[in-house]
Amino acid sequence: MEDNKLIRYRTEMSNDAERNAIQVMLFEITELHNTDILDYVMNHYEMPNILKKNIQDYIDGIDDIEEGDDVVEYMLNEILGCIEDDTGKTIRFAYWLADEDAVRELYEGDELSIYGYDIKNAVVLSDLGYDGALYGFEEEQEPCEEIEPDEDDEDFDDIDEDDVNEIDFSDDEREIIRESFNRMMRKKFDSPNKVTRKMITEARKKK
Repeated sequence: MEDNKLIRYRTEMSNDAERNAIQVMLFEITELHNTDILDYVMNHYEMPNILKKNIQDYIDGIDDIEEGDDVVEYMLNEILGCIEDDTGKTIRFAYWLADEDAVRELYEGDELSIYGYDIKNAVVLSDLGYDGALYGFEEEQEPCEEIEPDEDDEDFDDIDEDDVNEIDFSDDEREIIRESFNRMMRKKFDSPNKVTRKMITEARKKK
């Protein structure tokens, strides 16, 4: 029998990562001040012009949006209603997913287990290219594949907190590590401040 699954991947620190579509999008917009979701849905789904204008206003003023903005939550519910009208799908859950190679390179996929999800019935809520996409689902998803990390690779051992404090990072190294932290925050990790030897090695290579 032909396997008709279309799989994309992610890493995650626990089973408690946020899945609710509204909450995932609220986090991106009100806490990280990212505009990619608003821009994508406005340009890929049918919706009233007045809603598109409101979305554009929020994109233009993204830096002024505060956490807990009830108007943003109301607008996101309106957006999901339009997507339902356009696609016939009632989106309630959302997952950031990427190709396996991107997960290994950008999201600590060589250190953490990689989980695959079937996206054939998903709708796209944001597309960041190689960095991944936000997929919306009607039902909460279970992984259909798991790839275990190579535990024998010493290059990916964690560094103790005391070791980290003793390292004299350059400004460039700290910026690269900060970017890695931000990528992990997008996944709603429980422990985003995880510094690894891999991150430090990459920082020194790019110095």
